[in-house]
Amino acid sequence: MRALASVRRYTIGSFLTLFACGCVPTLDLSDFESVPLQEPLHRYAIAHRGSLHEGLPENSLPALQQAISKGVRFLEVDVRQGADGELFLFHDGSLQESNYSSPKELLGKRVQELSTDDRGKVRLDPAGLIGIPTLKEALATLDTSETATLQIDMKGESDQLLDAVVKVIKAENKVTRAVIPVSYTH
Repeated sequence: MRALASVRRYTIGSFLTLFACGCVPTLDLSDFESVPLQEPLHRYAIAHRGSLHEGLPENSLPALQQAISKGVRFLEVDVRQGADGELFLFHDGSLQESNYSSPKELLGKRVQELSTDDRGKVRLDPAGLIGIPTLKEALATLDTSETATLQIDMKGESDQLLDAVVKVIKAENKVTRAVIPVSYTH
C-alpha cells in the first residue's frame, strides 16, 4: 500500500513538473485519488515491449502470454509494417547478429524490407523456437484476459501505418483492447 502511494506521489510530481514546463495539458489531480490502494502494484505496470524481462524475448507471444498470466494489464508492443503490408512486432530497425538468430544473408537488413518468408526465418531466441509475431497474433493473446490491453508503439510512424494498424484492430474486433499513443508537437 505504501508503494502505491509512493507511485501516486511520483506520478503526480512528474505531471506537475511537466505541466510547469508547459508540456502537458491541465490535469484534475482528483483523478489520481481514484486509484484503489488495495490493488496490487503489478495491476498498473506496463510490460515494456510486451515483456517482464524475465528471459523471454521482447515483442514475442510467449512474453505477452507471461505478462498476461501474471496479471499485467498494459502490454506495450512495437509494430512495424513490412513491404508486403503485413504488420508485425519488432523493435529494432534492422536485424543484428547480437539480437536475433537469423540467416547470415539477412543480417543488417532493414526489417521493413524483409518479406513474410524472410521474417519467418528470423528467431528471437537462441534456441530458435520463437519467431516474429504478427499484430493479429498479438491481439489474439488478449483473448486469455478480460483486462489486458495492447499499447501500440508504431515504428516508422506514418499515416499509412496508422491506417493499417486501425484496420487490423477493427477487423480483429479489439477496438476496446488497444491503445495507440498519439504524439503532438507544436
